[in-house]
Amino acid sequence: MGATRMGARLLSAESQLYRRHRTLELSILFRTFIQNPTRFVVLATA
Repeated sequence: MGATRMGARLLSAESQLYRRHRTLELSILFRTFIQNPTRFVVLATA
């Protein structure tokens, strides 16, 4: 019982971390696009 709750909490923390990581990735891509559109196109097509 307790282990299941602990596992669920771990899973939700993991998904939050993943979401934050994705947001960070997107903001980095966005910043790259603003600074250098050509490089962004290269990154996107690679």
